[in-house]
Amino acid sequence: MPSRSSWLLVLFMIAPACTFTDGSPWGQVDMNVQVGFDDAGRQKSDGLHTSKDYVVVLDRLDVDLVAAVINTSADSVTLSFDPASPPDGYGLCHNGHCHADDGRLVDYADIEAELAGGAATGQALVQVIDATPNLLDGSTVALGECASNCELGRGYLQTVGLQLGTLSLAGRVFDKRVPSRLPDEGVPVTGTFALDTTLSEAIGAEVGRDEPAGIDLDVRLTAAAPFLDALDFAALVEDGSVALERLSAEERAAFIEKTRQELNLDVTVERREL
Repeated sequence: MPSRSSWLLVLFMIAPACTFTDGSPWGQVDMNVQVGFDDAGRQKSDGLHTSKDYVVVLDRLDVDLVAAVINTSADSVTLSFDPASPPDGYGLCHNGHCHADDGRLVDYADIEAELAGGAATGQALVQVIDATPNLLDGSTVALGECASNCELGRGYLQTVGLQLGTLSLAGRVFDKRVPSRLPDEGVPVTGTFALDTTLSEAIGAEVGRDEPAGIDLDVRLTAAAPFLDALDFAALVEDGSVALERLSAEERAAFIEKTRQELNLDVTVERREL
């Protein structure tokens, strides 16, 4: 069985200018994106163990990568709220955003602007990805061109994020309980559901004359195995298989929320002269 901690490497390079001259960008981004699956503490010889005593052997875990998004603003943003204690109207805060009571994922900068009675202003650069890699095998994904050649104006790089579409899985599930809730040979499991979310991380790097113009971003997206804990597979068996499409609306919403919570984004920034 291949390692479930393999990493998908996605790399796009922007040709830099040699020196800063009139008309040259204040900043130019070089981004490296890695996407992988973290099975730490859950992967055993027979498969991935869930909190409900199921064992899942995944053959495929595909994530739809829609775009990388780089948000900038003219001014730096200092948070007036503690992400561990979100303001009214928001719940869990992580990865540079909070979960709003109405289901939205809202960046810290947008929340701060809302608390100040305004709206976040700035620039958003989008790198279209349009790929659906299998997180389990580390396949390579080709990227399109970066908007505005990934050049940044003077100001602050506030957040870096990945926009996600759907997540699809396929495999086989077994039961560890006695008596077993599933046949001894297990049952196939498949499912596709819409995440429709953007994970982001606050950066706050300055783009200006006193900083090197080259900005290298190392972005790592991790899906962790506990997202499977939300599923009671035996309750979804029909005609000898499990299809996640059989989840009720309430169950589906809970599963998607659990999956979002188990997606983590880490971004590191390095500076260099162009």
